[in-house]
Amino acid sequence: MPRDAIVLLEDILTSIDEIFEFLKEINSLSLYKQDTLRKRAVERNLEIIGEVVKKIPESIKTSNQDIEWRQIAGLRDFITHGYFEVDDEIIWNIVTNHLKPLKIRIIDIKNKI
Repeated sequence: MPRDAIVLLEDILTSIDEIFEFLKEINSLSLYKQDTLRKRAVERNLEIIGEVVKKIPESIKTSNQDIEWRQIAGLRDFITHGYFEVDDEIIWNIVTNHLKPLKIRIIDIKNKI
């Protein structure tokens, strides 16, 4: 597998880690909603993850169909083009319920390359 795939996976991991760092002191949806700066930082990293996912080789996507690649890329498009329509509750749900499992899977994929 080309090194490029490893770099892409590392980019996803970096963005996930940055999101966790930004939210280290935020432990509720209400606090998240009040912090525009952190919200924008989280949204930007989700955009990056979505953009990187679009560049992941098809062979990796095909062999890891348990990851919702299309939905991740779609979230990027929604955030990018949704402007002020981004739903904080959806973003909070993604961050609190889906990023840790995604991180675990991305690490696993990276280690198998």
